[in-house]
Amino acid sequence: MNKIFFLLFCVFSNLSLFAHEHVAIGASVADPSQLVVDGPGITYATYLPPGETFSAQDAPHFPGGCFVGLLTFTTEWETSIINPLPITSDYNPEVELIAVDGPEGALFSFWEQNSITPTWSRMTGWRQTTTDRPSFPVALNAWGHIHGRAFTTDHPGDYTVVFRIKNILFSGADYRITFKAVSPPPLSIRLENGQVVISFLSRLNFLYDLQLSTDITSGSWDSVVVDFIEGDGTVKETSLMLEHPRAFFRLVEF
Repeated sequence: MNKIFFLLFCVFSNLSLFAHEHVAIGASVADPSQLVVDGPGITYATYLPPGETFSAQDAPHFPGGCFVGLLTFTTEWETSIINPLPITSDYNPEVELIAVDGPEGALFSFWEQNSITPTWSRMTGWRQTTTDRPSFPVALNAWGHIHGRAFTTDHPGDYTVVFRIKNILFSGADYRITFKAVSPPPLSIRLENGQVVISFLSRLNFLYDLQLSTDITSGSWDSVVVDFIEGDGTVKETSLMLEHPRAFFRLVEF
């Protein structure tokens, strides 16, 4: 009788195949001389394994191996509190990192579009100084936004990050956000009636890709379900025929 070996390897990533959230920057509706920011207070950074596709369109060279989230700053959106900035280089805001808090000894990083290494990284507990002011422009053409940028952490947990958006025509506006680097739901595997039954407790509003490898040293993983499994907060279960003497499974959640 063949022995079946299983590796439980769980991975977490973001919704809609690494969807991104936007942070609007513009002139205050109430006070046009004031720069304001309108964006989410919480975003998710989810684990992407090395070599797994992150965003074929926006970040094809992203190497993975970290908890990653997308956050896109933009000057062209109108909200209830923001008027978009005019198309002129005088209005090109710069986003500065002010402070990072989170799990002790963890690293928070920013990746420019199409980069293969972080543009800058700072340890938790870091604070901006006059000689250490990591930053990035909102848009390289002074107006709009850039997809494919990423923020990563190397440990799970909650990271409170403060950015300051600066512009020569407005006073600076601070933006505080929590990056939740979440650990994935564990897989449960059992043998039943000659089949492998894999189950896990799904999370609402996330998608799942169950993958299999017969040799994890090769780095090759294949999906074992045709469509992504939709998370709704209930236990999801998938049955597979025993077709390999040895198999490794991982769950990619996004």
